[in-house]
Formats: sequence, C-alpha cells, structure tokens
Amino acid sequence: AELPELPSGKKEGAGGWLAYNAGDLKIYAAKGDGTPDFYAYDTRTNAWAPLTPIPAGAEQALPQDGCRGVTDDGDMVYMTKGANTLGFWGYTISTASWTQLADVPEGKHKVKGGTDLAYVTVGDVGYVYLLKGQGCEFYRYNTQTGEWSSLADAPCGKNGLWLAGSWLVYDGDHSLYAHKALSQEMYRFDLLSGAWDPDAIDGMPQAGSDGGKVQLGPGGCAAWLVGAVFALKGNNTNQLWAYVPGNGWHELDAMPETGTSGQKKRVHLGGDITATENMLYAFKGSKTNELWRCVPYPEPGDGGAMAGRTPIARFALSVAPNPMRHGAAIRYAVPAPTNVSLKLYDITGSLAKTVRSGWVKPGSYTAKLSPKGLARGVYILKMRSDACDLTRKVVIE
Repeated sequence: AELPELPSGKKEGAGGWLAYNAGDLKIYAAKGDGTPDFYAYDTRTNAWAPLTPIPAGAEQALPQDGCRGVTDDGDMVYMTKGANTLGFWGYTISTASWTQLADVPEGKHKVKGGTDLAYVTVGDVGYVYLLKGQGCEFYRYNTQTGEWSSLADAPCGKNGLWLAGSWLVYDGDHSLYAHKALSQEMYRFDLLSGAWDPDAIDGMPQAGSDGGKVQLGPGGCAAWLVGAVFALKGNNTNQLWAYVPGNGWHELDAMPETGTSGQKKRVHLGGDITATENMLYAFKGSKTNELWRCVPYPEPGDGGAMAGRTPIARFALSVAPNPMRHGAAIRYAVPAPTNVSLKLYDITGSLAKTVRSGWVKPGSYTAKLSPKGLARGVYILKMRSDACDLTRKVVIE
C-alpha cells in the first residue's frame, strides 16, 4: 500500500525513513521533505495509519536531510530531526506522544545527510548509536539516563566525510557495520571493545546488473536480517545487495522501476529499508510514496525475488527491549531444519513460560514474549535445538 499523501499532500523525500518494531509488528515511518507526517504500517493488514505529527520543537524545524529513526522493539521510537539542527526526539507508542530529548552533541557541525542510527542493548541498557553525517563523529545515547557520550570517531578513510547515503547497521550480536557513501569503504565497530577495526572491508561493488558503475549514494540504506546486511545502493539506481560476513557482497533482485506511482523511478532521496523477522520493506523515495516488500529467503525452487538465497550463517538469539515492561521481541535464527524450543526459567530453574516449541525451517523468526503472569525479576531464556543451545538473561521490570 502506498504511503498516504495526507496530511501534508507531499511525497517521500529527503529525511524519509522506515523502522520496524517487533513489539507490535508495525513499521514506523516519517515522510521527510520538510513535513511533520508520521505513520505506522501494519505488516499483517497492509494498511497505513497516520500518527501524531512530528513537532517543530525547540529547533523550529521539520524532518529533512539527516532525519533518521529507529525503534527499541518495544514502546519507543527514536529520531534525529536532521535539517541542520541538533534535535533528537522520542515517540512513545502506547501514549502516541512525542518528547524532545537531549540534543545531539554539536561537535564540529549539526546533523545533516549521511547520518544514521542503530539501537543496541548492551548488558541491561538500551543505547541509540549515532553516526553523524558529513564528518566522522560517533556518539551513543543512553536511554536510561538520557545522556549522550562521545565514542571513537568513525574512520575518516580516503575522503574524510560520511556523505548522504552512508549507513549504520547492527548485526544483533556485537558488531556495527558502517558504509561510506561515494566510497568503496565499509568498517566494523566492535561493541565489546568499543573500537573500530583499523582496516576497511571491501564495500559495495560499483558495477551492477544494470550495466552502470555507480557508488553508494543518496537514498542508500541498509538493514540486517540474521546472517547478512541487505543494502540498497540508492544514487538513482534500484540495485539491492547482500553482504555476508566472511563471504563478501552478492547482488540480488533489483527493485522494479515502475510501481504504484506509474512512473519510472529509482531509489534516491527518501529511500530507506527495514527488516522484519523474514521480510524486507523499502521506500523508494525519489518523490514517490511507494512501499516495496522483498522476500530474501524464498523456498528452494521458488521463482521471483532473490531465488538464489543467501544462507543463514549461524544460530542466533536476541531479546529486545531488555529490560522489558510491556513485552519484548525474541528474534532467533536457525541455519538448518531443526526442532526448536524457547522456554523461560526463573532464577530457581523452574519453568516460567514456554514461548514456542516445534519444527522450523532454516530462516529467521520473531516470537513475542509477554510479561503477563510473570513477577518482576531476572529470568533465563533458553533456546534448544537439535544442534545448538543458546541462553539469554531477561529482566522484567
């Protein structure tokens, strides 16, 4: 379904973004292009709903270049305003209300194109990591204390700038991947050591199946679906690529040029991509209101998008938000057909809840963990399969 034109009457433009929230299975989206338009898309009904508009706030500005959003997979959406301001905002889903949060540190400049966000739970604390575009500044926001802290600068590389189309992606484990626009440079940030790897990883190839040689640029974006980074090149192309750590880049099915707008358009300003438990959803931007869905892990022998699948690399298990109050999303992945059980135990070792149990195909999945009937405290989530057992500590506040 197309993103509604109302209330502003405009289409997707600079500063438009998408962010999936596993807690309620909805995608939250800003239209950008200097509008306050804000929406939720229900992945189950293929329907959009307008939400409380984005306030102009103390910065007296509306989303433009550098506006990016991310969810905590629970009750919060976090957003930079961009538009050459320092505005940083939180949207509370349960109350449908916006709150102006602590400004992004000014550093050498304000927030512009090339900025991106990633939400990461470290220990029991949720952080929003911020790659500030145009320079090399790197920060994180503590969602418990409401304070920003400076981290080691992102590598400045050959041209020293993180330009429009640069992106930041969390792998659900202990790494962030960041790719510079108009460059073949990608870098990894180790969340355990708090340091960037000194050497660049080979970035997205310039040559694509459309015959051109184009670098990552405006509208470039990426999302992590367990095992791989999926990235749109933007820069007026429709190329989609997957990066598998240790196995390089692979070009996948391109986004079609002609969609619901009836016009031939390619991904440019306002393009963005997000991942659910097993799907990719993407804005084309480029002054359209088109929303596209892609199935990156089809069944063997299926035709259509990405029939040559990129395999799930390993077993994985994560819980967010954690600590939780209203519920959490359990994301897990299996590389081969197997029996899987997800069970929650209290600190005495007694079974508190069975989340799921049964046979699953290779792929990535999401299950919802409800605190209903559970006391506050510390629990252990155990994922057991025929080939691998994983555990995660879960805190209910």
